[in-house]
Amino acid sequence: MAEINLLHGDQQHGLGGSFTLRVVARMLLLIMVAAVFLYAAMFFYNWRTSSQLTSVNQQVQAIQAEALANKDRNELVTRQEQLIQLETLISNHVYWSYLLPELARVTLKSAKYTNIEAKSDGKLNLSVSLPNYSDVEKYMQIFDLPEYNQQFSNVRIVGIDTVQNDTTISTLLRLELNFNPDYIKGRL
Repeated sequence: MAEINLLHGDQQHGLGGSFTLRVVARMLLLIMVAAVFLYAAMFFYNWRTSSQLTSVNQQVQAIQAEALANKDRNELVTRQEQLIQLETLISNHVYWSYLLPELARVTLKSAKYTNIEAKSDGKLNLSVSLPNYSDVEKYMQIFDLPEYNQQFSNVRIVGIDTVQNDTTISTLLRLELNFNPDYIKGRL
């Protein structure tokens, strides 16, 4: 008798398709397990960081409370403010004694200053007594030298007068000029 086979020959193909489905299902399951594990790890890390932050904040508050309760705190704050004010004064202090030697270096031996007005912004008004007009010219030429241009600039003659002192006649020269204001600040 002939055997009747009701199963078709593509049964193996159907089994192969189910194998692919099983592999895909296992991969999806593996990805899902990994995602759950990563979410749990992130949740634990966030919880641990948050608890550490809370602990550090409590320590900071305790140290601040201790610092505020310190009996020497007011004196410490006062000294700190005094130091800040002292640093401000020192950084803005003007040393006029730096200007005078430089001015003396520029001056002729025959010249005498009768009036010096200097401002911390770099303005300088001078009244110089010189024996004659040729010394006035020599005095003015000194400011043209490059070594003096570093500190003094914009030299202008405001007036020239002849003045009699006892038995001598001298020339009074009034000048306005600028000097380098950084030159009179503290040199370190």
